[in-house]
Amino acid sequence: PPSQAMWALGDKIASSIVAQTAGIPTLPWSGSGLRVDWQENDLQKRILNVPQELYEKGYVKDADDGLRAAEEVGYPVMIKA
Repeated sequence: PPSQAMWALGDKIASSIVAQTAGIPTLPWSGSGLRVDWQENDLQKRILNVPQELYEKGYVKDADDGLRAAEEVGYPVMIKA
């Protein structure tokens, strides 16, 4: 597989975004609802790229961002480094 595919499936945030894009249910997390905009010909080429700006929306950047995400997801929360 291309390196982008290996990264997208091996990275927890990117793989969750790929799963959500495919309509696969995921547990609530800070990136719930994030989906890649893709074209039909991307599917034929078997390419799904998670853009950096979308990826960055999936993780918590600081304590305030973490509190906001916890309120959205609901308690209890699990923090994963």
